[in-house]
Amino acid sequence: MFSALQDSTLFALFFWIVVFLVAVSFLGDVLIKAINAMLHRSRRASAPATSERIATVRTRFKAKPGESGATGMVFLRGELWTAHCPVELAIALDVGDRVEIERIDGLTAKVRGKVKQAV
Repeated sequence: MFSALQDSTLFALFFWIVVFLVAVSFLGDVLIKAINAMLHRSRRASAPATSERIATVRTRFKAKPGESGATGMVFLRGELWTAHCPVELAIALDVGDRVEIERIDGLTAKVRGKVKQAV
């Protein structure tokens, strides 16, 4: 039905289609990973400006047994954030207190300390 020339041509065409699809898939994967890495790096590297480092405590900080810190919620830059601080600091914090944020680690704000109120 098919001659040997037609069979080899169809095989070559099929081979190059498979190579093309594998290459496109690989390049797409590399591109997606590169974009994801850039987005992750920009989110991690964003250090808040001095005026944006002040947050308001919205919930009491609670420590779970066996953990070195306490977790609570703070209002920072117009958003509600999960925050983490040392247990010693958590004992002194009340709802409504203003705190300084040391850094943002993923989706958690790390609390440095309580902001001193001006008299």
